[in-house]
Amino acid sequence: MHNQKLKAFLRKRSFLITGGMALIAILLAMLVGGVLIMLIGIDPILAYRYFFYGAFGNIYGFGETINKFTPLLCCALGFSIAQKSGFFNLGGEGQFYAGALCAALAAANMGSASPIVGIALPVLAGIVGGAVLSSIAGALKILFNANELLSTMMLNYIMQYLIALLVSGALKNPNSSMEQTVPIPDPVRLPALMEGSRLHAGFFIALAALLLVWFLHQRTVLGFEMRLSGMNPKSARYAGVNERRSLIIVILVSGALAGLGGALELQGNQYKLMSGFSNNFGFDGIGIAVMGQYTPAGIFLSTLLFAALRVGTGSMQRGVGVPTPILYILQGVIIISVIVSNYFVRRIKDSLVEGRDA
Repeated sequence: MHNQKLKAFLRKRSFLITGGMALIAILLAMLVGGVLIMLIGIDPILAYRYFFYGAFGNIYGFGETINKFTPLLCCALGFSIAQKSGFFNLGGEGQFYAGALCAALAAANMGSASPIVGIALPVLAGIVGGAVLSSIAGALKILFNANELLSTMMLNYIMQYLIALLVSGALKNPNSSMEQTVPIPDPVRLPALMEGSRLHAGFFIALAALLLVWFLHQRTVLGFEMRLSGMNPKSARYAGVNERRSLIIVILVSGALAGLGGALELQGNQYKLMSGFSNNFGFDGIGIAVMGQYTPAGIFLSTLLFAALRVGTGSMQRGVGVPTPILYILQGVIIISVIVSNYFVRRIKDSLVEGRDA
């Protein structure tokens, strides 16, 4: 009797299963990381103390975590909405760069603009830049049935090398020996939210993007058509869904979200464009979406984890000298553990459903 009540309770609150398994996976991964850290002669407890303090234990560190959260969330949303609709967009990195480039070009002449216009126009330019780049891969798929995995991946390298060419040539800051653009004017920069940190208003823009994606997918006919096209194209055609229209919208929205991430990173955090500007935000967005199982809540939590890993592991390195390879191993083990835990979550949920049917 108690067993049946427990199963019924868990069926109604399946998020407890998902969250519990993810927490166990993270703790096991941190245990493995602690062993590795101990083997190189560093106190793992002290190292993890630096990790948590660096990511959440002070105002500056918390602000840095949320600043990393902002572009990561945009890139994860871009990949997620495309994947759920049947378009495998691996070009988030290039679209992120395209958004940052277009935002930088738009911001260059906005020094005398009002704060609202100065901030809004470069953000919109970044959104358009990401959408335009993704539309190239989309056109190749629609017109020539080209594989989007290959085309979006190649566009990443094109944008990375284009940025490197521009910041060392046409867009290089003449007053700096570094290969970077002139810093964007103050009116274009996103306002700070918290004294003592670099946390900026782009965080709320990214959250708004998350809510809009959820609303589009779950509360609109277009969102239903996009999901149906991704799950079962034959059923979508039978239901009269305009697949080409849905695909075009998905391609544009996916690229626009990654481009938004690039614009927010430029206007809120780095203020100038340079080689290595992205630091793999686009690629990490893919892992975040997979870890979050393409759900808004899952992506939100996975993004927070990735952001904390970026900031916390840096603190471990500076505080106790944990070598960079160990940090990458720790990140990889945590990611793999959470992904594997999703398998056990599905098994547990299936067993609960079978128990109910019986």
